[in-house]
Amino acid sequence: RESYDLTSTEASLLMHPVDLSKLTEKVLDAFEPGIKDKGAVLTGAVDPMIIMNTDERLYSEVLNNLLSNALKAVDKGGKIRVSLNQNKKYIILSVTDNGIGIKKEDQKHIFDRFYRVDSSRNKALGGSGLGLSITKNIVNQLGGDIKLSSKVGRGTVFRIYFKSPEQ
Repeated sequence: RESYDLTSTEASLLMHPVDLSKLTEKVLDAFEPGIKDKGAVLTGAVDPMIIMNTDERLYSEVLNNLLSNALKAVDKGGKIRVSLNQNKKYIILSVTDNGIGIKKEDQKHIFDRFYRVDSSRNKALGGSGLGLSITKNIVNQLGGDIKLSSKVGRGTVFRIYFKSPEQ
């Protein structure tokens, strides 16, 4: 699943109005079995009828990447929360986990290509260090911005901001 080409998405954006609420729910439903298998809990707080001009496949890939990372970060009994809401300025997608968190010194490099947080846990879980780089690249192509906040031992929040259609 991690054999990505960072440039392949650029030429093939298929932008059209998408019901992000329904698409987000669909991705969450697909992740539910894997999260249950790990003994974690997934909650969604998705406002209805959030429509945005976007590429459905790429939006799904972003959410899949963030959920995959959250699932790796949590232990049995862990919690992952996805929220999607809209205000006058932004459509905001958040993926929050109460997992291992990311050290302050790693946070500034987390979106760099091939950067992997150096922990024994990450070595055991594998990964190429491309997922978050690709995620940021896609978010930027879709006209959004991604932010991170994290505390070691407390968890991580990724927030993606897209301009609201009214803007």
